[in-house]
Amino acid sequence: MGTIGQDSSGRLRATLEKGDKGYDAAQVREGQAAEETIEPDVVNMYQAHIEAFCAAIENDTEPPVTGDDGMWSHRVIEACYESARTGRNVTLEV
Repeated sequence: MGTIGQDSSGRLRATLEKGDKGYDAAQVREGQAAEETIEPDVVNMYQAHIEAFCAAIENDTEPPVTGDDGMWSHRVIEACYESARTGRNVTLEV
């Protein structure tokens, strides 16, 4: 409850370590990193998406989410369904 959801309200508590420490599969943390609370501005994400798309049309610019981005997302979701249906890994060509 109170987390960031589709309406972008709520807050997120994150422990962020500074610098590149490389990958650690065990997730061992050295020392104590400071906890930060992130509270985004409340926006209607659907309205913001439509407004950004309309602005791209009006200004003849690329929208923030391109057709290629949408197609890639669709391919990933389709691969997830195929993998679930067949029980096999699905590799996507980039």
